[in-house]
Amino acid sequence: MNEQLQPLDVVDGELLVLGVLHGLGVLLLDVVLLFSQRYPAQAPFFSWHFLT
Repeated sequence: MNEQLQPLDVVDGELLVLGVLHGLGVLLLDVVLLFSQRYPAQAPFFSWHFLT
């Protein structure tokens, strides 16, 4: 039983990590978009700083 459930636990862990990273990525994208709308003059430098 435990040997059969172990791969499922690994998959769940990877999905959890990917979900957290995806959530942080979406949050960061929202922050960049909000910053670019509020400060359009500094937006190119701000976006370039996070892309590199």
